[in-house]
Amino acid sequence: MLLITVDFLRSLYACLNLLLPKLSKAMRAVFQPFLVVLICLLLSACGDSSDSDNRLGRVDVIPGTAEIGVGENLQLEIEGVLNDGQLQYISPTAVDWLSNDTSIATVTAAGLVTATCEGVANLAALTVEASTATGLIIEPAVITVGKKSIMQYQALLQFGGGPIQNVTDDAVWGTNDKKVAKVDSSKNRGKVTAESEGSTQITAGYEDSNGLFTAASDITVTAECTETGGNDIESLTITTDPSNPDADPPVTTVGGVVQLHAIVTYVDGCSSIFFEKNGLNWKSLDKDVVDVSKKGEVTGLEVGAGDVEAKIKGETTIITITVVDP
Repeated sequence: MLLITVDFLRSLYACLNLLLPKLSKAMRAVFQPFLVVLICLLLSACGDSSDSDNRLGRVDVIPGTAEIGVGENLQLEIEGVLNDGQLQYISPTAVDWLSNDTSIATVTAAGLVTATCEGVANLAALTVEASTATGLIIEPAVITVGKKSIMQYQALLQFGGGPIQNVTDDAVWGTNDKKVAKVDSSKNRGKVTAESEGSTQITAGYEDSNGLFTAASDITVTAECTETGGNDIESLTITTDPSNPDADPPVTTVGGVVQLHAIVTYVDGCSSIFFEKNGLNWKSLDKDVVDVSKKGEVTGLEVGAGDVEAKIKGETTIITITVVDP
């Protein structure tokens, strides 16, 4: 856990950037035989005192320090804690990542570190983060699905600079035409079922001390796949983003949860999307690393890589979930 101030971050980064390259490999091994991960978040100090509860009071870097072998990867995560105690997720893609020695360690735009040589490298993420909510988005934003598809939507509260907070379970959900698509706004908030052919919008609203935020998502429903003669399944795909089947493999933390969706494509090209459906079975193939519910919710149990299998009508596919330290 790190308590970070702007002046401290600037001073620490400047010192490490000057000191580490001057050390011999032997001294580095004695001084710090592990990869130093320094995440520098320059927090915005603007705004009046009435917004103080909505400002970042603490930033937790996951992990703060780590040791990895040559050729191994490490996914960095960031989590902010507001002054009122609420958690504020900060996406690794919302910051600019830097490595002071790419011959030792490289880092992608998504915060994935790769060790390329023995030694010590200083990694930094630099950005200016505002801590007041600025808007709400729904994922997926736009989607076309076959009738009877069942999807889990998400409502994400945005903060200036890129951080997001998942407010799916606290948002008020609605639909502009429940004959086309209905959405659960009580027990399983954000659960959308495609009812009949047509187009409509799924809406979400969330209110905090900054005001009421609303968002809408466009959904188009086509004919049910079984009605077009496509009873035979051509392919089965697992994804965390039903609007983007080619999304990167999921990464979560120990105790974290990832929602999976199964995309079923029939021989006639029609596709349906489900996270739960009669005949769709989810199974963890690495029960020590990940657990999966009947609704495709994956929970990280211990650090490592765990496979999850989806099976329907004899078709089977597998996705790998990476679990990192919280």
